[in-house]
Amino acid sequence: MEKSASWLIAIAAIGSVLAAAATLLHYIQSHRVGQPGGYLALALGTITVGVLVGGCSHFAKPEATRSAPTSGLQGAFASLAFVAIVFVTLIWGFGT
Repeated sequence: MEKSASWLIAIAAIGSVLAAAATLLHYIQSHRVGQPGGYLALALGTITVGVLVGGCSHFAKPEATRSAPTSGLQGAFASLAFVAIVFVTLIWGFGT
């Protein structure tokens, strides 16, 4: 793996963690003031994680083996995992 590829993977990981933290902090703040959090923060976090993982995994591969559908699937799976983790965290933290 090239040095630039390792940086892209680190960027995707750090960006995904920051998106998750921002999404959860939005819901925590909304809960604190007694208002519903809405779905916009969840949608923005999901899109951010999907684009980061898909884009960084696409450009981390050598040019000869790059595949847009494969990178898109990786981003979609990362988005699904993000939504599942956020929902589980919110249910455990605040209840149903």
